[in-house]
Amino acid sequence: MSDWNDKVKRLLKSELVRRGISNSDLANMLEQIGIEETKSSIDSKISRGSFSAAFFLQCLTVIGCEKIEIEEYESQLAIAAEPQVEFNKKNNKIQKVKFIDLFAGLGGIRLGFEKSFQDLGFETECVMTSEIKPYAVETLSAPQSLLTLS
Repeated sequence: MSDWNDKVKRLLKSELVRRGISNSDLANMLEQIGIEETKSSIDSKISRGSFSAAFFLQCLTVIGCEKIEIEEYESQLAIAAEPQVEFNKKNNKIQKVKFIDLFAGLGGIRLGFEKSFQDLGFETECVMTSEIKPYAVETLSAPQSLLTLS
């Protein structure tokens, strides 16, 4: 397994699932030892798989995990693996997701959604964008090539 961030993410997710602990529960447990994390910050860290060793150890400590045998997890990591399902197969046509972007800001959420759907094989079309802040409207009006994720 070459992606270490993915491996540590799945290790932590597996331990949480094994103990029936949600990310909300984890936030409360961390708070009890003086670590301020919200459910959404934990969701974000775990989904990215990029968090500090200190955070990883804090999580393992509060959930009562005293020992991890890495070799044991090599075969069990699929428990918390991300699904590898192709969702867009319907009559061999590529499905299109249409959406509206309310309170658009600078468009970061939109780009994230578009990238995620495109990674799953969907076409995307934003049919409306709504924003009132002038600097954001100016940014959103820029050529689309400036607003792409690589």
